[in-house]
Amino acid sequence: MTRFWPMPSEPDAYARALYAVLHEADASQCEVLLVTLPPNEPAWSAIHDRLRRATRPL
Repeated sequence: MTRFWPMPSEPDAYARALYAVLHEADASQCEVLLVTLPPNEPAWSAIHDRLRRATRPL
């Protein structure tokens, strides 16, 4: 099954949504999650860190 989660454009709202999406994907035993990276700007550094920690090699 394919699902899409549109993400907010503000870092704080994106962070909250990302947390929820990662938990939902984990609970559904999702095998692959594709993410379009947010902007590479200081306001987004915590989100980039969270995505990096959630990533594991295939």
